[in-house]
Amino acid sequence: MSKREFKAIAQSKGGMGTLALGEDGTVLYTAYDVVTGKTVTVCLFYNANTYLSLENAFSNFSNIMHDRDQKPDLNPADKDFQSILNDLKKPGKLH
Repeated sequence: MSKREFKAIAQSKGGMGTLALGEDGTVLYTAYDVVTGKTVTVCLFYNANTYLSLENAFSNFSNIMHDRDQKPDLNPADKDFQSILNDLKKPGKLH
């Protein structure tokens, strides 16, 4: 990949870093690498294909995080306890 000159026309603080918009529509994000402490710059948008690739990566990551956060199936004792709680919430029961 060849290097290109980046000329920023706008910058804004965001999250833990800085977003920069280039004159050609490129969007760069600069932040500190929490492992090394060095500054890292990543290209968030260069063209539609790179943006869609980034969007797909975020979508995949979100799905992985969602799956990881799902609660495991209840064991039989948990199900019995849950049914008791549900019965207590039914109308007409004393609380």
